[in-house]
Amino acid sequence: MAAQIIFEINNSALPRTLFILIFFQFFWSCEAESQSKYIFNHLGIKDGLSSEKAHATAQDSKGYIWIATKNGLQRFDGVRFLSFRHQEGDSTSIPHNSIMRLCIDKHDKLWIITADFKLGYFDINRFRFHPVKIVFKNKMLNRAEGDFYTDENQEIILVLHHYNDDAWGIVTFDQKKNIFSDEDKRFDLPGDRRISFFSIDSLHHHYWYGTNQGLVKYNPETGNFNYRGHNPDKDAIINALQNFSETGHPLLDRRGNFWMTTFQDNKNVHLIFYDFKNKKVIDRSDELQKAIGTYYEIHNILPGSDGDVWLNGLGMLVHVNDKNNFEVVPLNSFEEYNINFEDSYTFRHDRENNTWITTDNGLYWFNPQANLFRSTPIRRFNSRKNFKADVTDIKELHNGNILVSTWGAGLVEYDKNFEPVNSPIVRQGIEKGEEMVWSILQRRNGDVWRGHQDGWLYIYHAKSNSTEKIQLPVFRKKTIRQIAEDRNGNLWFGTQGGDVIKWISKSDSFYLARKMNKLVKRLYGDNKGDIWVITEKVIQLNADNDSMMHEYVPLKADGRHLPSPDLNDIKQYDDSTFIIAGEQVSILNTNTGMFRYLSSNTGMPSDYISNVVISKDGNPWMSTENGIYVRNFKTTVSSTFGPEDGLINSKFANAASCLLRNGTIIFGTSRDILSFDPLKLYSPEFAPPHVEITAVKLFNKNLLVDSILHLKRMEVKYFENSFVFQFSTLSFMWKYNTAYMMEGIDKKWVKSSSSNEAVYSYLPPGNYVFKVGAPDSKGNISNIVSMPIHIEAPIWKTWEFYTTLLLLGGFIIWRLYKERKNHWKNILYMRSTIGKDLHNEVRTTLKNISALSEIAAIKADSNQEQAKDYIREIKQKSRRSVIAMDDVMWSIDPANDSMNKIIDRIYEIADTLNSEYETRIDIDIDKNVQHLRFSMKERLEFMMIYKRAVLLLSRDSHSKHIKVDLDKEKGGLSLKLFAEGTLLSEFDQKVLKSVEEIKTRASDINAVAEIQSDASGTAILTVIHHKKQA
Repeated sequence: MAAQIIFEINNSALPRTLFILIFFQFFWSCEAESQSKYIFNHLGIKDGLSSEKAHATAQDSKGYIWIATKNGLQRFDGVRFLSFRHQEGDSTSIPHNSIMRLCIDKHDKLWIITADFKLGYFDINRFRFHPVKIVFKNKMLNRAEGDFYTDENQEIILVLHHYNDDAWGIVTFDQKKNIFSDEDKRFDLPGDRRISFFSIDSLHHHYWYGTNQGLVKYNPETGNFNYRGHNPDKDAIINALQNFSETGHPLLDRRGNFWMTTFQDNKNVHLIFYDFKNKKVIDRSDELQKAIGTYYEIHNILPGSDGDVWLNGLGMLVHVNDKNNFEVVPLNSFEEYNINFEDSYTFRHDRENNTWITTDNGLYWFNPQANLFRSTPIRRFNSRKNFKADVTDIKELHNGNILVSTWGAGLVEYDKNFEPVNSPIVRQGIEKGEEMVWSILQRRNGDVWRGHQDGWLYIYHAKSNSTEKIQLPVFRKKTIRQIAEDRNGNLWFGTQGGDVIKWISKSDSFYLARKMNKLVKRLYGDNKGDIWVITEKVIQLNADNDSMMHEYVPLKADGRHLPSPDLNDIKQYDDSTFIIAGEQVSILNTNTGMFRYLSSNTGMPSDYISNVVISKDGNPWMSTENGIYVRNFKTTVSSTFGPEDGLINSKFANAASCLLRNGTIIFGTSRDILSFDPLKLYSPEFAPPHVEITAVKLFNKNLLVDSILHLKRMEVKYFENSFVFQFSTLSFMWKYNTAYMMEGIDKKWVKSSSSNEAVYSYLPPGNYVFKVGAPDSKGNISNIVSMPIHIEAPIWKTWEFYTTLLLLGGFIIWRLYKERKNHWKNILYMRSTIGKDLHNEVRTTLKNISALSEIAAIKADSNQEQAKDYIREIKQKSRRSVIAMDDVMWSIDPANDSMNKIIDRIYEIADTLNSEYETRIDIDIDKNVQHLRFSMKERLEFMMIYKRAVLLLSRDSHSKHIKVDLDKEKGGLSLKLFAEGTLLSEFDQKVLKSVEEIKTRASDINAVAEIQSDASGTAILTVIHHKKQA
């Protein structure tokens, strides 16, 4: 769209006189622009079309639009494109990216012809191409040069025009043989006629052929071919057009008129028209050339969606209207919703009667029947100039004409068909300089009052057919923005300066009724004839005594106030309900004085509303910044209409609207008036369309939807759990709401966004059902499309796995229990063994003590010295027994399980022996041994080995210095004791006994003990290999 410069002026802040200078310099230089009466939608590369050159379109049975482009085949669902291109080495892909011809038959075979003349059909469900051969006159053709058509049964027809092979004719598809052949007698034209164009008329289903030898008609009822010199059916059209050769584009329209082209002079293509009613043949080439004004070439003459006639081609798009006149659609316009191309190719209709036009500038579609909004330019009678002026007021006059006031262009009057009329009101106003008009009111006597800039009043007196222009002091030269009439026939005026002036009809007098001190934006007479005034607040005035009945002020949307001082319009909905428009919509209940509010948060397209009109069926229609909004207050169903519905200009003027007596609603804009029939636009009761799932993506990989829908359910692995569902109503004329839900995830229906897409990421394993549908006016969703989904659980989340895990867990618990039991059994055994050893040692010691005691008693009288020796020995054995018991008790105490306790015990023993035998014991302990743990047995034996070794060296061998090293070695703990200069006696029984005890204890715990002794000293090494204890 071409760039536009928009001037926004705050009217209340800038004096009108200054703005007039700016306005007229811009305004009067504006001439009428050629504006298309149709609303064209465009698809180009920026929208996803793969090439600006779109060659053909077709619609399948589901409603998808298929597009042949120079860069591939595409499917369009109204939101997204799905593209197909040639893949090298894949015979099922399309054979060439440039698709020239496209057609779909009743079997949903999508027939294509490529730029290299390859022929075949594309499976629209499995997305696979199938090549098809052509047999013509018993010859296999290698090239498919021609155009597709379909007969009355939607069977595919191929019209051949092979310039090189001299193959001119029609072939049809043989389903059984999977070939095109020329065996169908309907198309076996006599002679050597070359068929270049073909059509089937909608009136009689007769076949019409454009050939090099003139027009030919085939009548299926009689089986006759009719042409020049052979007209057995006495066809009037053949008879009238028999003198033309080189005919093309034959078309019989709904009125019985016939159209075709001829190139018989080999110089120019002529457009020939046969007027059936008047039995005349007319060459309309010059008429068409004059209408278009530039060079053109006709590519198609086709019926419109409602039976009218359209012509398209190079540099042309022309409509033949009901009066049989050419209406040229403006081309090469960069205005939004216009059409812009140099060449157009095909002209096709879909099931909604949308018309799709392929061009060298992308793809366009429009719907002439659906253009329900009529834009009428500000234009006076017998003038071609369109004024770009703000509409300020609209009134339907008593005679049914429509009077429009503007700021800058004065008045314009239209008839009921919105054609400008030669109006005395307008004419006389122009003569008196009426240009800046703000408000209109027609009194019951037919007089028309207008409020003007600078406090001027213009009054058209119907009885005298004259106009009066007055400027009264009471208006203080302030713009008269509003006029309203009360129940007494008196008039009320609202000014730019904030004054409310009242005119008493009986006395023809004016006076200041109320000073508002703010710009009066709206005056409105309610059903009782009282007057409502809108400034930055709303007040209701008694029409009889001018007193204020109610006042409503802005503060916030708390139910008791207006939400904003920015107010524009007010309308009465019923006896106690008023709708106030501005920034948001405030719905006032006059019985309670409470407000309800509508805004973008409640579904409105905008928070700024310029006008409200109550239609004849009781629905409020509102003009907003983003389109027109309607809401049924009873059902709360609402709709919004925007550019896609034919509403081009949404720059609505404030408080400029009208409801005509026939139900038509008119809104004023910044440059025209917009009219529409609300009953054609909106119906609270409607049947929602079917919703089609157009794409399913699994981790962004497209799946074949049709194949999935035929499955009982879609099954995927646990790691394939992120889905994107895309769907569409496949409606290109109307926009419908859609909703979706995933059973198992969503608890209620989710309203879809404009993208019509649902995304579910990382679903847990389980069963789901994706559902999508379109709600009706009551919110009910029917015609639901469902897709069951099963996400397999991973092996570790299946019941088999849980069962196995449970059994394994039970087994592990049993094993742990058994190991624990064995462990305690071993501990009890060790304790028992230790206890037995201790018992034996104590028992032996006690026996020795007992024997020594008896001997000492015997010797006490005879040999006292010897008795003392026995007593000393008894003391030593008793002490050893206590020490041994202490060692055992220390070992079996669980508190001494840690290595730190063992190290403390090592130091404790060293200190004791050091003080008792005056032996210095140096201990060096590797810090890494602190992490080792020993069993009770290992702990006891290790400490006994250490203690026995230290006693052996200190007490028995009288060493004065012992070095002890405790180190962590691979696989266990090493204990090294070295006494320098100490030699063990080989004959001392105590020494031998101690050595034997060390080795025996080491052997009991699978340890190794080595003792070496020579003149340099004695070394004792013990290495304990142990397992970590649980």
